[in-house]
Amino acid sequence: MPASASGSEAFDKLKAVLQEHAPALKVAKDEPRFYMLHGKVIVRRKKGHLFGAVLAMDDIVKFYLTELIWHHDLRGQISPELLKHDQNITCFVFQANGADLTDSLLTELAGLVKTCLDRMKQQGRA
Repeated sequence: MPASASGSEAFDKLKAVLQEHAPALKVAKDEPRFYMLHGKVIVRRKKGHLFGAVLAMDDIVKFYLTELIWHHDLRGQISPELLKHDQNITCFVFQANGADLTDSLLTELAGLVKTCLDRMKQQGRA
């Protein structure tokens, strides 16, 4: 029996980081192994833009924070420890069992999410 509903400790922890900000955004997907938040609806696209998501796969969990595309200065503030999990500009990969997801990494990711959301609010996109 898995220790969590999703079967992934890392997914549950990373989902909680995003869920904290769900009231300011739109929950686009909330499935057992996939959680996604969108920003404000963009009229020409008729849907919100992807803010962040968590996707549990067999042995890894991907944490997407697409807002990092627009805030290049934040990339320079990411710790070397978190950069080890960087798959591309907006995606961080962790082991599904959470063995490599430390409390300091969770705190850092939570700070990045909050900073990105604050900037979106200033721009009227959240």
